[in-house]
Amino acid sequence: MGQSMRTRDTAPCPICHKCDYEWGFVKERYCLYFVRGIRSWWTGAFSSGEELSSRSCRECGHVALFRENSNS
Repeated sequence: MGQSMRTRDTAPCPICHKCDYEWGFVKERYCLYFVRGIRSWWTGAFSSGEELSSRSCRECGHVALFRENSNS
């Protein structure tokens, strides 16, 4: 894991400054959804574009999105 993943794992929430996250992914149909867990073959079988991972703050509910190959 590179520096970018360590930053994602340790950076505090920009809203409440807590560091208790639940990781998941983004699911889209008519709007975006945060879905807990790991992306499986059926959740992305018909999608295109760039896969995003996400984290949801367990304290305040803020959701942050991350591109797979970003530097954040």
